[in-house]
Amino acid sequence: MVSVDELSQAIFDTPGIEGVTLTGGEPFEQAEGFGALADIVRARNMSVMIFTGYNPDEFDSRNQRRLVERCDILVAGRYVQSRTVHGQPWLGSANQQVHYLTDRYTPARQRAECEFHIHEDGRLVLTGFPAPELQDITPA
Repeated sequence: MVSVDELSQAIFDTPGIEGVTLTGGEPFEQAEGFGALADIVRARNMSVMIFTGYNPDEFDSRNQRRLVERCDILVAGRYVQSRTVHGQPWLGSANQQVHYLTDRYTPARQRAECEFHIHEDGRLVLTGFPAPELQDITPA
């Protein structure tokens, strides 16, 4: 297990990032620790984005509400495979919603990006939100 202090230091030691993104498992199942981490990174003027399977009306604990209050962008809603969408940055299915909770980001500034990681063993890993035509790329 990594402490919040160790994790925040690793974040600060990473060059070129503007913030953190919390994804699954389920960040709101660890709301107390992630809330503390969000406080630390926000104090350094870094952003916080969270992907959750919860809907906003389901945050019922103090720690969950505290974590939302420290978030710039919240992508909320359960992934529903039958409602899969493409070309919608940050959304996996049509029932999910993007909530801009601060003025730091707006829909007009939203960008869908992806990264290709080529490992030493030749594996190609695609992360982020690629266009559908890039999702079928198979290494030669």
